[in-house]
Amino acid sequence: MWVAEFKVWHAGSAPREATRLFAATIETHYLNVFQRKGREYMTGVMVMHGAQSEQAMEYVMKAYATKTFEQGVRNLKREGNQLFYTAPSIRQFHSTILNANVFFIKPQLIRGGTGYWTVAAWEKKHLMDLFHSIDRLPKTKAIIELLSLKQGNAPVFPSSIRQQLTDKQQEAFELACAEGYYSSPRKISLEELAEKTKLPYTTFKDRLRAAEEKIFPALLG
Repeated sequence: MWVAEFKVWHAGSAPREATRLFAATIETHYLNVFQRKGREYMTGVMVMHGAQSEQAMEYVMKAYATKTFEQGVRNLKREGNQLFYTAPSIRQFHSTILNANVFFIKPQLIRGGTGYWTVAAWEKKHLMDLFHSIDRLPKTKAIIELLSLKQGNAPVFPSSIRQQLTDKQQEAFELACAEGYYSSPRKISLEELAEKTKLPYTTFKDRLRAAEEKIFPALLG
């Protein structure tokens, strides 16, 4: 199997705008697809994380209620930091781009106004076709960057593990991943990561270690 990681921006997205405005990360999951009166709909859930996750939640709910962004999003139901919704499939950016040959193997992550996709296909060609289909769009509509492309086992990540992290632990772990702390060779030290967050070294180290103690054993499970 081939696995690609993409960095994707597209216009007209309430979750993306929320993460641009607030210190929050949103992960999205697609739950099902159904038809009603000849139209296809999808049900999804957004999970909000971060220091300003409450503000992000309120922003997204208001945007959908006032139809500021995507049209037709409805059945909004909040449960804690989760927002369930229904939307016409044809109005969802992913539905117009993805096909039967490509599928998400991790939740879509949205932070800083940008989405991060981990998708897989049995043939490399299908992933490159996906890349080119978005890259051909006007830059005012969508922008895509290929972060990695590898052949191997699909690293399906049990997203429920994220729910076990505190917001501070998750922020520390996401920063470490984004800055290349787990790259080989390592691109940044713990001291440098702590400086970026303006936290004392021991505070940042303890948060990151606490996150690792929850995440890494689960990967062996």
